Amino acid sequence: MDRNRILLVSQINPLKPFGSHIRPWMLAKTIARLGWKVTSLAPGPVPGLAFLRADYLGESYLVHPINVLVSYRDLVKHERQINIIYCHRPVAALLYSILRRVSSDKPVLVIDWHSAGSFESTGLTRVVHLLTDFILVGSCDALVVPSAELALHLQKLGAPQGRIHVIGNGVEADRIRPPSGSERDISRHKLGLTNGVVVLLVAPSHFPSNNAAADIAVRVAKALESYKELHFLFVGAKPGTAQNVTWLQFIPDIRDALWASDIAMAPFPVDARAGGARNKVLEYMSAGLPLVATAEGMRGIPNACPGVHYKQAEYSVDSIAADILELARDIKTRQKLGSSARALICTENSWKSKGEQLACLLRQVEQT
Repeated sequence: MDRNRILLVSQINPLKPFGSHIRPWMLAKTIARLGWKVTSLAPGPVPGLAFLRADYLGESYLVHPINVLVSYRDLVKHERQINIIYCHRPVAALLYSILRRVSSDKPVLVIDWHSAGSFESTGLTRVVHLLTDFILVGSCDALVVPSAELALHLQKLGAPQGRIHVIGNGVEADRIRPPSGSERDISRHKLGLTNGVVVLLVAPSHFPSNNAAADIAVRVAKALESYKELHFLFVGAKPGTAQNVTWLQFIPDIRDALWASDIAMAPFPVDARAGGARNKVLEYMSAGLPLVATAEGMRGIPNACPGVHYKQAEYSVDSIAADILELARDIKTRQKLGSSARALICTENSWKSKGEQLACLLRQVEQT
């Protein structure tokens, strides 16, 4: 069997990814450019990349497990092409793990655990997720997770430490970059923002943790209403508003929000549960924005250092507001933090860098 042939399985439509769901497609693009032959099993084609072969079974394969059986038979057993199955979906991973046990062809099974229901959910839902996760951690060859917190959670479920590999989320550093002077002016004009220091929060309302951060951000904005040089731009969740807040439910190009802003914030409370990294924080840093964040706001980005790449606030509205006001009045510190953050992204936190880490891991797992 030829080596470096991988089947990527995800339920996310690559034409409409958001948040951490962009992860499998960005990693796939990098490993394909490194010479891997990638077959994509997903609801649609991956834009910007011509795979050697692609099978698009559509979303129905999640509802009808027989499609997973067929894909296993055709791609692994009969054609003998695939030697690694890389799953971004626990349900499919569970089916593939069962098929491996009864088949003479046993490709390596790697699960990308971008989040875990047993880590983030509560109640009866958490019990169901715990049972599924417990089965999966013992039936795959490698677990890839985006944060150390999620790695620890899987260890508690019985996953051997040597089987867990932390590969954080990344960002498109070439696309998400600091603006030129004209780009900044154009973006401000598009969003109707005038002169002054603009503080940005991007928190899509799909997740409770984002809603919690948005709630704190509104309280911070209200605490700083008397400082007329400050204006807040919130994209996504809307738990409330204030006179100094411009709120956008959706923005076609996130770069306009990034380029129109002077400071970014990630005021996640300590109980804002999430398994992976804060993707929007990576985008703030890639755009060269100075950042005020709580420790929880920096989840999944362990190589970012307080005071070097961002300003760390305590878990209180007063602390976050004070740090934002201090940065608003200190342009030199803003420039220093923004430049350091951008440099860190380019050297260690781009999707290209993360894809190279994954390719190295897959070669190691394949040889064991």
